[in-house]
Amino acid sequence: MSSEQSPNQAALVNRVPMAQPQQQMAITPAEIMRILMARMWLIILVTSGIFILFVGLFFALRSSAPEYTSEAYVEAKTQASVGLWGVREMLPRKEILAMETAGVSAILNSDAFLSDVLTRKNVQSSNWAKGLMPDKRVEALKKKFSAVPIRDTAYIRLVFKAGTAEDAQNILNELLQQFEKNIMDDATGALSNLRASLEQNKKKLESDQTEIQLAIQALTRGENVPPGWQGGGMTVVGQRMQILSEEMVRLEAVLGQLNLERQQLSEQQQAGGLEQIALLLEQDPVALGLKKQIMDLEQYEAQKMARFGDKHPEVVDIRDAIQSAKYQLADRQAKMSENYTGQLINDNARQIQLVTEQLTETKRNYDLSASQQRDLDQKALVYTEKMRLGQKVADQLVDLQKSIDEINAQVRSKDNQRAIVKNKANLPTEMSFPKLPMFVAGGLVLGLMSGCGLAFLLELLNDTVRTPTDVRRYLNVPLLGLVPEYDQGDIDDLARILISRPSCITSEFIRQARTNLLFSAPADTLKTLLFTSCQAESGKTTMACCMAISLAQENKKVLLIDANFYRPALRNIFPAPGTEGLSNYLTGQNSVADVIHKTEIENLSVLYSGPKPPNPAGLFGGEYMAQLLKSQRAVYDYVIIDGPPSLIVLDSRVISSQVDGTIAVVFAEEESRGMVNRMVRELKQMKANIVGILLNGAQYRKGGYFKEAYKTYHDYVESDTVASK
Repeated sequence: MSSEQSPNQAALVNRVPMAQPQQQMAITPAEIMRILMARMWLIILVTSGIFILFVGLFFALRSSAPEYTSEAYVEAKTQASVGLWGVREMLPRKEILAMETAGVSAILNSDAFLSDVLTRKNVQSSNWAKGLMPDKRVEALKKKFSAVPIRDTAYIRLVFKAGTAEDAQNILNELLQQFEKNIMDDATGALSNLRASLEQNKKKLESDQTEIQLAIQALTRGENVPPGWQGGGMTVVGQRMQILSEEMVRLEAVLGQLNLERQQLSEQQQAGGLEQIALLLEQDPVALGLKKQIMDLEQYEAQKMARFGDKHPEVVDIRDAIQSAKYQLADRQAKMSENYTGQLINDNARQIQLVTEQLTETKRNYDLSASQQRDLDQKALVYTEKMRLGQKVADQLVDLQKSIDEINAQVRSKDNQRAIVKNKANLPTEMSFPKLPMFVAGGLVLGLMSGCGLAFLLELLNDTVRTPTDVRRYLNVPLLGLVPEYDQGDIDDLARILISRPSCITSEFIRQARTNLLFSAPADTLKTLLFTSCQAESGKTTMACCMAISLAQENKKVLLIDANFYRPALRNIFPAPGTEGLSNYLTGQNSVADVIHKTEIENLSVLYSGPKPPNPAGLFGGEYMAQLLKSQRAVYDYVIIDGPPSLIVLDSRVISSQVDGTIAVVFAEEESRGMVNRMVRELKQMKANIVGILLNGAQYRKGGYFKEAYKTYHDYVESDTVASK
């Protein structure tokens, strides 16, 4: 296979650039499942622990602080209203019903009522009261007792909780007996007080009604008020106001037009004159004669200058004559402009003064008419308001009289209690607290929530780059490829895995990264590549070797250069005799041919680092390095440089500015996002072209990226092997 690309392949490379990264800050459902699967055992342990804690708490409370609940019901009575045809409506409105039940429940929950309950002998002799100090009993009763209205009904639900079923029933019955006594005592007195209050309100409304009628009579007796007047209308004053308003609009429009004309005259005068003056000047015979004289003199001057020169006396005399004619023309134009402009401005000022006087007089007449109309409108408003108040007071008097009649009927009736006890307290048959289902469900729910919350918290606290999603979300660099975690040998085995195990999944991912590199840009634009990383032990040397072998297997001529003078490793992976290397060439000791060695892999050559020089960064920025890259770029299809970590030494940053592209190797779960972003930022400051990130050591996780990839790949390869046999 030729080292050069076919036309179709080259077109495809130019047509399909590698996708740029996108910042994705929102977590996806797939990532949520991955986090939950990865922390499954943590979630199970936390859930189990909290569940066991809740179950233990249930048995502890069951033996030390049991609770029994007794219930009873009170019915609130409401006054029936009289409907159509005098029929009494037995079903009250919801608003009245809610107010009555709320009032009864407020009485039951009040401190005064509860204090009366605590004075009863049976309550004081109960086991519940014996365990409490006398000054603490009211607060304890408020905590254990509640009276809550049942919505849209006339019933109030009473609940009391105690340590034994007998105490709960007995104390609640004592409370009901005290309530019946208080209601019986208050019924008659409350109705009498309410009737007196209504009678007082009735007298006040009758007095207000008399005052309103007198005010209406005073308004209708006025001389200017027509008979049967109900407030306002289009009067003679209103018609005059409408005519004056239209006249003001017309005069304001005329005044605005005159002011606009004045502004235009002023602007034209400042700009050099009016358009009318320019037309007059074009028709003025004196100005036309002066212009013709100037033109003739200028032609005559040109002839004399051509004949005698610029300093000749005749030329000077002609030039003076031209200047004199121009002064006469300018003086003529200035006088005509001044006279005509002054006449137009004076005419405009007289017109503005006349229209302004007319507008002032019209406004004065309009204000006088408006004052008269306001007086009429004010009387109309007062009349309308008095009529409305009179009707309102009359309606209130009717309603108030109905209420008084109903109260009188209730006072005469014996059935005048506000509420009655509907059901006595029951004897609880089972414990109300604690309940095992509630504690079991609560333990499971709280355990799951705590376990999931802890799992997500640990995920958020981990800021290392672990997955391709992290690269896309947090790093502004494309993902060139990834290599899964490999623990079946040392670094030399992984560097040569494409030869030793070409069909394994690790080799497949390396070939995918090679393909992404080939399709990331046209072939002739990425011939020299630098492999670097944030720190040591990230696998950049291994990735550089794998990429070089992969390209060589594609019939590409590849030169692999070891530019790491601090920890050189290529000699161990591709052994060869001799100690010469890159440093010998950069210091001028050897030629390129002397330091490049061929390997046993076809199309792959290596250039070792050589002895460590005193100033590596200075050598990389020198002329020898530039000549090396230029010369070998023409010989090889790809020149791959294994550089040192860019955050530790300066060498890789210097080299990145001279190569076509830089590939950053990031070891999964070992390097933080901030560290990688700092490396990218410093490389870009050196004008480096960062081709992408190669994620090394991506780990197998439950619910993660490699779970299905491993399973699918191995199943496919094994089935293909069996089929071939």
